[in-house]
Amino acid sequence: MNKKMLIFLRTAALCFVGLAIMASELALVGAKSTSPTVRQPTNGVAVQPLSKRRHDISLHMQTAKRWAEVLDTQSSEILKASSMGTLQRWRQNIDLTTMRTQYAEGTLAHLKSMTSLFKVRRQMGRFKDLKEFDFQNMVRKSDYLMALPTTKESLNTEDPEIERILVAYSHERQQLSIH
Repeated sequence: MNKKMLIFLRTAALCFVGLAIMASELALVGAKSTSPTVRQPTNGVAVQPLSKRRHDISLHMQTAKRWAEVLDTQSSEILKASSMGTLQRWRQNIDLTTMRTQYAEGTLAHLKSMTSLFKVRRQMGRFKDLKEFDFQNMVRKSDYLMALPTTKESLNTEDPEIERILVAYSHERQQLSIH
């Protein structure tokens, strides 16, 4: 190697070391939390904890939302799996009946959570502001999920438990549309 090449390699090595040191310093400085801290006001009323009723609403809303997301994901997976041939499903180790059973169980859980959410909403009247908006979006998403052919197929069994849940859901849904 010639002299110019050695000088270039030493310069590149020094630049790399400098860059590594600067990156580690930036990582240490950047590790601090960037979210502002919330202080309790010194000359005002203390912040009240969330009431039990509002906490219940949040729990019902989160449960219904979680089940709706799960069902939405599962319905697309079932659609993909049902479009495959039997041999292709066997190669990818996909069991369509298990997927449909899980979807049916998820549908029942979603119906139960929506029924309880409808009951809470009926008892309280309209929610305030953003909660009402979230609630209306949840109702639309639930209606969409109930209109899917996959959902209709999963609810076509002769199980009395399913019938009872569907009757309760339909009753609460009708009560919602009346008010």
